[in-house]
Amino acid sequence: MKNGMGMIKEKLSSLIGVRWNITNGDFEFNNISTKEDLNSDIKGIMKLLQLIEKDVFLKIKYSKIGKEINISGNLDICILELKYEINGLKEKISNLEIFNGNIIFKNNNIIKNLEIIEILKEFSNDTFIKIDNIEKNVTLIGNFAKQISESFEYSFSLDEFIDCIKTKEGFIENYNSIREGSVLKEEIIFYNQKDYYLNISLKKKEDLLIGIIKDKTEEVIKREELKKLLSHDNITGFKTKEEIVRLINKRLVCANGRCSLILLDLDDFKFINESFGYQAGDFVLREVGLRLTKKMLSNEYICRHNGDEFIIFFENVDSKEYLEECLNNIMDIFDYPIVYRGKHLYINGSIGVSVSPHNGLEFYGLLKNADAALTIAKKTGKGNFAFFDYSISKEFSRTYDIQRCLRTAIKKEEFYVLFQPKVFVSNRKVIGFEALLRWNSSELGQVSPGELIPIAEMTRLIIPISTFILEEVFKKIRELLNLGYDNFKIAINLSELQLRYNTILRDLQEFREKYDVDLKYIEIEITESILMKSFDKNIKILKDIKKLGATIALDDFGTGYSSLNYLTKLPIDVLKIDRSFVTDLNQNLKSRCIVENIINLSHQLGIDVVAEGVEEKEQVDYLKNILCDIIQGYYFSKPREFKDIVKMIGKKI
Repeated sequence: MKNGMGMIKEKLSSLIGVRWNITNGDFEFNNISTKEDLNSDIKGIMKLLQLIEKDVFLKIKYSKIGKEINISGNLDICILELKYEINGLKEKISNLEIFNGNIIFKNNNIIKNLEIIEILKEFSNDTFIKIDNIEKNVTLIGNFAKQISESFEYSFSLDEFIDCIKTKEGFIENYNSIREGSVLKEEIIFYNQKDYYLNISLKKKEDLLIGIIKDKTEEVIKREELKKLLSHDNITGFKTKEEIVRLINKRLVCANGRCSLILLDLDDFKFINESFGYQAGDFVLREVGLRLTKKMLSNEYICRHNGDEFIIFFENVDSKEYLEECLNNIMDIFDYPIVYRGKHLYINGSIGVSVSPHNGLEFYGLLKNADAALTIAKKTGKGNFAFFDYSISKEFSRTYDIQRCLRTAIKKEEFYVLFQPKVFVSNRKVIGFEALLRWNSSELGQVSPGELIPIAEMTRLIIPISTFILEEVFKKIRELLNLGYDNFKIAINLSELQLRYNTILRDLQEFREKYDVDLKYIEIEITESILMKSFDKNIKILKDIKKLGATIALDDFGTGYSSLNYLTKLPIDVLKIDRSFVTDLNQNLKSRCIVENIINLSHQLGIDVVAEGVEEKEQVDYLKNILCDIIQGYYFSKPREFKDIVKMIGKKI
């Protein structure tokens, strides 16, 4: 039987071939030139491992980056290390997209051609051919790159190239290669010959540079898309607010005349999102952006701001009349509907305007004042515009102070609830109360409900405030029940946001359990205007409230979308006639006719009628004569603290 070394020599000769040199039991490999060679060698080694004895002691020598490496020891150890090195070499070869050549400098130090000295066809992979439009049957060796493909057009300068190759590894991005009508992005990585060596059969030559061409098209496209994403609004395509701020501040510094900042807000945009979904909302924003773009002049900037708001900046505003003409031109975009999936969406906008230098010298000062003017425009009615002046500033400052103080009012226990009696007309007995919120701010003093409620709704703080009122009412009902009172109801006003987010049902159920209170003592008041905003949804919620045991009252009847016909569709138990009709009862015959008809129809439908805002004896007498059920107003009592109304229940006043 042949000894181990003899077997190795035999198998190396037959399985591996002449690339391996065997001398006195040592062997080395140094001439791997293709991936096929390498794969063949690895397969040969694997077969060899299955045949030779385990105790053979080997000495293996091979080249690695210009150095001679020796491995010696037990066969298992040597083979493990050799396999590791060969696998590493295989990975390098499989990943290499390589050509090598001399650099030719022409045409004002611009690199135009690479002379191909030798391209190993085994390494001229599909990526290389795809990058430079090279046909697979083209002869590569010995030709100028220009002759091989028109794509070889490099436009980096000689200085750039020299700076690149001074380092061990440098790269230059090239953008001039044309492929299928589009610009191809390439990265050329140059390696200095003295610092880079791999034991494959590249043609050795002094001052040789190995260049790797890498297709970076996809990478550059993604980078440019990311850059655009960071600098442009993803819905409208406008520049981001940050970019516009920079541009506007720059223009303000250079401006010779007056400039104007316009803040456009889409009215009732939330309704579109909630009714048709956020995709519809985004579609509306894009369409508004397109319409605004068509109105743009060369000296205007535009961007989207805070959801449904747009900022427009005008330079060289000659006069207020010219600016008003521009504003009316902007408002024209709302003259016709936006068609979304066959639905016609009618929208409107309100505008606040500030003018530089009178209302500010930089962007955020102008924006703050335009926002204040926008608030005034909305108060006068949707679809209007308003200019900032310093009387607005005082009002806006008051609004801001209320917003700020509202955020801590509950924690500071600044809110409290008063109760106004409701009197049964026929016997003048107190049958219940309406709970009314009051606020005594430690900083602002007593704030009227007329100021408080709109701002609370605008900031959505009305939700926690409404929850506070509801819990206070449940507490008081529990106290009255503990005192033995039973025949009463306490009415609570329902806000739009409580319906929109359906918090009212959750709160009613929670406090019913917490305070052990039957909901028959609760009356929920809702205004016409709130009810009609999402009619079907709100009707469902009101029916659910009735199932819990509470009664429903329609408040301010006659001021909104009043229709006697739809009373038959509403799950209401009580109808409250607005105070504006009650005030005119003694002087206005039309008001009397309306009130009488409301009472008659309500009684036919089994609905009780409350007249609110009653302040005079003549009004009481008339309402009694036309069979109004309940009266509420200062004639009987102003809103009182709880301790004052306890003994009024069931008593005549």
